Amino acid sequence: MTANEPARNAEPEPDSDPEDDGWVSLSEGPLAPPRPPEDEGRNQGTEGHSAPPPPPGVSPPDPDSDPEDDGWISLTPGTLPPPRPAPEHTSPRPTRAVGTRLALDFRGLGGQLLLNRGQTVRLGRSRSWATPEAAEILADEPTVSGQHASVEYAEDGTVWLTEVAEGSTNGIRVNQHQVLTPGHRLRIHTGDTVWLGPHIDFLIRGGPPPTPDDADQPPGT
Repeated sequence: MTANEPARNAEPEPDSDPEDDGWVSLSEGPLAPPRPPEDEGRNQGTEGHSAPPPPPGVSPPDPDSDPEDDGWISLTPGTLPPPRPAPEHTSPRPTRAVGTRLALDFRGLGGQLLLNRGQTVRLGRSRSWATPEAAEILADEPTVSGQHASVEYAEDGTVWLTEVAEGSTNGIRVNQHQVLTPGHRLRIHTGDTVWLGPHIDFLIRGGPPPTPDDADQPPGT
């Protein structure tokens, strides 16, 4: 063996590690302590056990969310506008009588008298007392008195028939009923037939129809 030849069986250096393989062993130094969870109780149940993971496709709950939040927005009183009040019920306006004019249709004589509301027509043969148009229609009818009756078409749409106070010679019938007392008016309606004496009659047209109370009321009351 020469002086320059290293000894084959030289002992390892005292500072060398016989098991050093070039990798650093982590056991040589202390490990960093594990980082504690932010809130140990958030993912644990009532007894400290970890909550089961959410099912696939479901996002985990937000730790800052309200556990009672069901997705609905709670509105505090006064948030919504007050409900619109229901429209007040108003009674329907009363309907006016059929037609604006009343007709006394003397069918057998071929004449007709028209009245507006608020007007009164006097029926008779006397040209000085009766309405001129009525006197012209009845002039040649001897069974009709010179002053026989009057018909009033009131402002409220009612129609009234009155025999003259002193009475007519042959009286008046309404639908085969005779007016009992001269000077007392009787309410009549469209469709009624009025007889002046035994032969002359006229039909009421265009006035209000009778009501149930009027239908049960006998003439002359």
